Amino acid sequence: MSFSTLSIASWLSACVPEPLHVSRAERLRAVLGALIGIALTGVMSVWTMGDHADLPLLIAPMGATAVLLFAAPASPLAQPWPMMGGNLLAAAVGVTCARWIPVPILAAAVAVALAIGLMFACRCLHPPSGAVALTAVFGGPGIKAAGYGFVVMPVAINTAILLACAMLFHWATRHRYPHHASVPHASRTTRSGVTEDDIVAVLDDRDELLTIDADDLVTLVDEAEQRAYRRRAASAVGTTATPSPPFHAHADMTSRSPKPLKKSDFEVLSEFRHQLRRFLHFSEEAVQAEGITPLQYLLLLHIKGFPGREWATVGELAERMVSVHHGTVALVNRCVALGLVRREPAPEDKRQVRIHLTPHGETVLLRLAALHREELKTTSRHFQLPFDEN
Repeated sequence: MSFSTLSIASWLSACVPEPLHVSRAERLRAVLGALIGIALTGVMSVWTMGDHADLPLLIAPMGATAVLLFAAPASPLAQPWPMMGGNLLAAAVGVTCARWIPVPILAAAVAVALAIGLMFACRCLHPPSGAVALTAVFGGPGIKAAGYGFVVMPVAINTAILLACAMLFHWATRHRYPHHASVPHASRTTRSGVTEDDIVAVLDDRDELLTIDADDLVTLVDEAEQRAYRRRAASAVGTTATPSPPFHAHADMTSRSPKPLKKSDFEVLSEFRHQLRRFLHFSEEAVQAEGITPLQYLLLLHIKGFPGREWATVGELAERMVSVHHGTVALVNRCVALGLVRREPAPEDKRQVRIHLTPHGETVLLRLAALHREELKTTSRHFQLPFDEN
């Protein structure tokens, strides 16, 4: 087989779509939602707009919007602001180009291009809005005569009604829409230490629009890590039973017979946890003021504090941070990008990579470590637990 034939075969195989990871029930829900949404939008548009035979009561781009709203409601492109903002901007741009550019083909091209630029600027990218811009140019004499009234009727009316139908349908079927972060962004960290900031940095490096929210990517990474852990643990013990979580109580605690606790014991434990949380809160604010994350500070600290030397391997750092190897690799990559650490091959074995602090990393760590040490001096007495052993 020739090289050209292999290239064509490779290109054709790349055109084969990937399987959709959507259940039959979810597909049926999307079909039913589009049926109800488009039908109600058409009926209510007729009732709202009245007798306007020269204007379409339901514009074609609403069909594409319905695909996003009901089949891909988690996509950032399907959220309320992109839908409303994108359609209204595109309609206004399309009417303007149709009025001021006499050549229809040129007007259509300029309208779509300007609509995309404005949607990027206003953070309301919505693919069906490109068709709205084309409709404003090629929609016929009725739309041309309506002028900027086309933006309101039928575009704004169709869009608002379809959006309301989608929100009611998703609420009735207990499906989250609008799609938003399930927890505050600042607390999103996977078990291996990957944060939403890491995800955003990778997306920025790719410089390519992916139609998935960064918060959803963090959730997917976290769930994949948990699944991989359960698989590895089950393989290690030769069973498919669900293993215990990675961080668990000491093995012999269940065999102990703990002594009854007194009120004073609970007070000591409560004060200890209170002071510990205060220290951790201080640490979080201190490292964020330096422009890094708590995990990045810990990485710098463990490199500098590794016994007997000024460097550490990724495996050693993963062990000290109680993290998985690939999570520590991602953390090191981020610190390298920030100029905090550098990689160096070991002189005796080039396959081993040593992680060193850079001068910038040394400076940042010195400031933060001094702050932490002073804070610990003022709170050290709270980390001694004077339990009465009698």
